[in-house]
Amino acid sequence: MFPGADGWLYSFDPPSGKPLWKFNCKSYEKPLAAGEEPSHIQLPATPVFSGHRVIIPVGADPDTNDKGCLWAVDARKDGDVTSSAELWRIPGDAFGLSISSVAVQDGLVYAVEQQGFLNCVDLETGKVVWKHDFLSSLHGAPLIADEKIFVLNGDGEVFVLQAGREKKILAKNDKFKHLESGSLVVANGVLYFTGRSETSGAGKLYAVAGGK
Repeated sequence: MFPGADGWLYSFDPPSGKPLWKFNCKSYEKPLAAGEEPSHIQLPATPVFSGHRVIIPVGADPDTNDKGCLWAVDARKDGDVTSSAELWRIPGDAFGLSISSVAVQDGLVYAVEQQGFLNCVDLETGKVVWKHDFLSSLHGAPLIADEKIFVLNGDGEVFVLQAGREKKILAKNDKFKHLESGSLVVANGVLYFTGRSETSGAGKLYAVAGGK
């Protein structure tokens, strides 16, 4: 899968490189009126597979007037599948621009918007189950670990939410200073994220484990 800067999602056969299909993720936009500028929509996030579904948001500079969209595309098609492969979509009036990959678990999609919202979406129907506003920008992908969702916002706060259909905030951690807005990673029971030193401003890598 290749998410293009032209707003198209491309699929290729790995051994040969042969194009399999392509999907125009800008197809939800209205036709341009005379004198209108084209949108800046791109696909900066890595697409995520769940069975035959490919889930991908669209993104652009948040200072533009471009509208966001969250797509679920059927990966079992061939050719230009723009008119045939849409399984569901959440348009810009309900989902803003995003540069972050989604996370999927137990039939639920967790997707963030740059404006600061985390969406929990039903994988099968595309219906929004719940939505939370972190009151700060979100530039990193949500992390699912230990049946929990971890999110790092633009204010350097690490939130922990319960995964599932009921929205529940478990913790808010703001003791770490000068964190970089981005993704978190977990490995062997340790949570990793990046930041900067309070004194020198140099890059800093944090590793956090239970009881420490």
